[in-house]
Amino acid sequence: MPEIRACLSSLDREQAFDIRRSVLCGELHLNREAAKDDDDEHAYLAIAWEGEKPVGTGRLLQRGDFWVLEHLCVLPEQRRQGVAKALIGHFQARAAGQGAAEILVVSPVQSSAFFLKAGFAMQGSQADLVVLKRGLRA
Repeated sequence: MPEIRACLSSLDREQAFDIRRSVLCGELHLNREAAKDDDDEHAYLAIAWEGEKPVGTGRLLQRGDFWVLEHLCVLPEQRRQGVAKALIGHFQARAAGQGAAEILVVSPVQSSAFFLKAGFAMQGSQADLVVLKRGLRA
């Protein structure tokens, strides 16, 4: 099981960006602006670690009444090992701890099946992105 840690330094943030760029730009062929924007400065970022190796990342933003999980990325060689599930659980706990009743995910269409399987419900789509939602309270 990976260890999930908050990004507390500029080095942590750069490592998170490197993972995000590898997945979003390298694999999904999105442009660099899709991988890095000014929202990182206002977001809660975390990295999943396997030993000393960063293997996944994501960010959580509060946008008005909504908590949004974005840029959930796991390196290809670490997929299907519980990394994304651990990250989702971490971000859900963080949002719930801040009083959120639900969390939204913005994701490339290619990843929507994963989020549906993880208990999210489809809310809509626009271009190559989907928005999914999951309640945080029983």
